[in-house]
Amino acid sequence: MSANSQHAWPRRRKLGLGVLEDRSLPSSFQQFEIRDASDDFTEQTAFQGGALRATYEIDGVLPSDTVQVTVDAWQSGVKIAVMQAFTTAHLAFGLVPVGGDSWSLPEGTYDMRAAAVINGAPEILSAPVTIQVLGGSVVQGDFRGETFDFAAMSGDGVVVHGAGGTDTLRLPVSFASLT
Repeated sequence: MSANSQHAWPRRRKLGLGVLEDRSLPSSFQQFEIRDASDDFTEQTAFQGGALRATYEIDGVLPSDTVQVTVDAWQSGVKIAVMQAFTTAHLAFGLVPVGGDSWSLPEGTYDMRAAAVINGAPEILSAPVTIQVLGGSVVQGDFRGETFDFAAMSGDGVVVHGAGGTDTLRLPVSFASLT
């Protein structure tokens, strides 16, 4: 039993009319997956200002239990950032931002882990998943239609947050080269 992935919090099984505690079966992460939310076949990379999708399942948790889960970014064994918080033992495709209005995770390689506290018991950690955060331009639009010039943007990639209106992305390629 890994101290990082499980704890001795009692697992409960419903038997007939009552609930029986079985202290020999610890709660643990049965699944933790996190990947780039863009669905562009680059699952293990994300851009600053982009987002990840997290899926996890913690066993041994009852609906009445209080569950607090964070998805955290780690480097060299040190927690760098709490990326997102959830309050459920089962999550499918939860959105985890790689930055916000006032912050962005710096470029680099990170071990992403989920950390859970169930009913105030000691924290349990998921296995790590390595994600590469790439730098680039992050452009925030507004409610008006705007034109974004791709040639003025730099880095490994570009994240454009259009926020309404009819936006245009001006690409420096000829129409004939598009298929």
